[in-house]
Amino acid sequence: APVLWLTLLLPALAAAQGTQPNLPWADFSARTDHQVVVAAGTPGQYNGHPTTVLLADGQTMVCAWSEGHGGPASYIGFSRDGGITWERRDAPKEWKRLVNCPSLYRLTDKAGKERLFTDKVVRAAIDGAGKDLGDDGRIVVRESGTEPLIRVMVECGDEDKAQRVVAQVADTVRERLGEK
Repeated sequence: APVLWLTLLLPALAAAQGTQPNLPWADFSARTDHQVVVAAGTPGQYNGHPTTVLLADGQTMVCAWSEGHGGPASYIGFSRDGGITWERRDAPKEWKRLVNCPSLYRLTDKAGKERLFTDKVVRAAIDGAGKDLGDDGRIVVRESGTEPLIRVMVECGDEDKAQRVVAQVADTVRERLGEK
């Protein structure tokens, strides 16, 4: 899958809209009819940093999350009914070495077979980019919902830094997918 480079500079957005970005948003916190519990925590167990992916059938969903805030990737949930009911399983043992939860990507290989992709090298590149950006920006890497792409998006006040970070992460993704 090709990688799309997308750089969003907050200063340019703020300049176009005045002093503060005026981005539309919706608060669904009171809409309990739009909420489903994938894995309830307990007083001693915090489940955090979920990452989800919807498969091409439009019904099957996979969700992975960490044990504790920023802890190891510990659990995977599967839903075959669009997220209404969930089956919980332990994450693969190899994921326990990862800090925080790995991102999941749905990719279709050259033979047309749908696969889930996660990679500790890509996760390390994303984590490194986040540290490089520090308080000046953030990075989001996700599968496109409309094209066979992985999107690498950076918000940063320094255009050169943003382009360098996007290039580094995009190169890592391409390399790990065997496209470089």
